[in-house]
Amino acid sequence: YVISEGAVKSLTRAAKTPLVVIPASALVSPWRISVDPATGDLFVAENSDKAGGAARHQVKQFRKNGALIRTFGRADGRQQGAYVNTDVRGIVD
Repeated sequence: YVISEGAVKSLTRAAKTPLVVIPASALVSPWRISVDPATGDLFVAENSDKAGGAARHQVKQFRKNGALIRTFGRADGRQQGAYVNTDVRGIVD
């Protein structure tokens, strides 16, 4: 899997062109991707600070067919103030 043009695409030796698994319209500034080896689920980190846009610090979990399972964090990232254990901020390597 690879992030290209804002979408997640699947690359295989047999395919002549990459297959879009998760369209760019389902993501905002995708930054990193990970695959669960047991289930094949895809985890895509969004971090719009890297793109200079509005704050977006989330991790989205998708089935390998591209269906959204759930989202970790909030679209606008973790806010200042009281700690909320489901919020994500500053996704880094």
